Amino acid sequence: LVLGACSSGASEPTRPKGDDVLRGHLEVAGTSGAAGAATRLAVAEALAAVVWQAAKRSRASRRGAEPGQIEVTRSPPRSGAPANSLRFAYAIRVADVGMALLVRAAVEQEAALGGRRRLLPRFHDALGRHGQAPLSEDDENEEEEAEVLRVSEWTVESASVPGKGSAAADGFGGEFV
Repeated sequence: LVLGACSSGASEPTRPKGDDVLRGHLEVAGTSGAAGAATRLAVAEALAAVVWQAAKRSRASRRGAEPGQIEVTRSPPRSGAPANSLRFAYAIRVADVGMALLVRAAVEQEAALGGRRRLLPRFHDALGRHGQAPLSEDDENEEEEAEVLRVSEWTVESASVPGKGSAAADGFGGEFV
């Protein structure tokens, strides 16, 4: 699933020109009633909320640069993961090196907070909009639902394509192995 950066007048997602990539895994517990493409879309939308917040602070976004493209796929559960959790692999492609640094900082900050500031509330809302229930039907109190959803693992890694991403800007001329 790809959630592209949207701009006015563009009907299709556009791929950023640069190739700075922020990737990792996100595992959310408390999702026993959620699965499928709608859940991947909800994760992408929640990650987009984190990315857009970082983009607001970027000079590049004020010049019209788009904050990036978010891709989310479902991953197999890790050993020892909570039974009611879903694991996703994500990639955030960013065209501007400065924006890439801001996006990484925002994602790392949100991960350090366990996703409680933006990711989990947006994920919960998106699940509801897409007809998915984050919890089993036994749970009755809606106020407790957002508290039951929790990030059980979140990894953040960076990568660049040689000659295109921030490594090229730093003068790296070799290849990644």
